[in-house]
Amino acid sequence: IRPAPVERANHCIYCTASAGVFTHVEHTLPECFGNEDSFLPRGYVCETCKAALDRLEDGIHNLLPFSMLILVTRLGNKKGKLPGVRTPGFLVERKSPNRLVYTAQNRTGRITPEPTEDGGVKFSITQQGRLDPHRIARMLYKAALGAIALEQGRDKALDPRFDEVRRYVTRGGTFPNRLIMWNNVQPRSGIRSTWDYVEGTPVVHFNILGAQFLIALGAHPPLEPTSPLKEIVHTLDLSRDDPCTSVAE
Repeated sequence: IRPAPVERANHCIYCTASAGVFTHVEHTLPECFGNEDSFLPRGYVCETCKAALDRLEDGIHNLLPFSMLILVTRLGNKKGKLPGVRTPGFLVERKSPNRLVYTAQNRTGRITPEPTEDGGVKFSITQQGRLDPHRIARMLYKAALGAIALEQGRDKALDPRFDEVRRYVTRGGTFPNRLIMWNNVQPRSGIRSTWDYVEGTPVVHFNILGAQFLIALGAHPPLEPTSPLKEIVHTLDLSRDDPCTSVAE
């Protein structure tokens, strides 16, 4: 016995269109992070935006800091493929749930194991690469807007005050606020998000497999960490084409 199909009006929360094709569901955060049950039902995302969001999130699992976190915390994707990380210096592959294989690609990728008190060994590896703050931020804003639609209703997500968020998610460019990212990452399974409202603007804290981020769904208030938080985070100015430049300054 199957329940009757749900009849709902089509209205895209990302471009506000109500005409077009609406045939797919859309996960708020990518499935590669372990998100298997938080998704927008059919009728919430049009096919045009679906295609744009797929391009945004395609390969996100290979970006810093997510690539190493997925390797450590995830046992495989929905097709059963085990994760791996390849850099110019080394290759790390998960061969089974309890087995990681490290292969040096050149002299810079060699490791020096150190004995531990319990008879094991420890070593450290450094994955070098460039952050893509705008791509990460757009993914987070997309997830936050989707969460509003799920938790507070689609009409809430369609509020015109989120139009700048919609534009940023679907078309890119810059956004008139900052992305706060924690310096230290402690790998952990799962995705968590907490919400607060500051001057009426939703402010969202994400913890994705141990990587932590803070965003505000509007231009005001400008996110500005204070001590002691200021000492443990990067503040990336999304109003700039290259937010990483502001960190160095």
